[in-house]
Amino acid sequence: MEIVADASVFLAVLPDEVNRNRAIENTSGLVLISPEVLPCEIANALSSVTRKGRLADRESLKAFKVSQNIQIRLQPIRIHGALVI
Repeated sequence: MEIVADASVFLAVLPDEVNRNRAIENTSGLVLISPEVLPCEIANALSSVTRKGRLADRESLKAFKVSQNIQIRLQPIRIHGALVI
């Protein structure tokens, strides 16, 4: 089965997140798909979390690196089609 995963799913698996285990369990064995801007969204979210003091710079960089190793199928964005919907 395929599910759409956004940046919030990736941030939920950070070590200190309350919903970490639930996010991992809910996506285990599934095919993850996302718009191709996902890495930018993850970086933006990590930057925000770091500015708020929830992650150190080094932890944020490590989290981004780990997120890039998660198997996900990135899909091209079709803005016109989305607007039509």
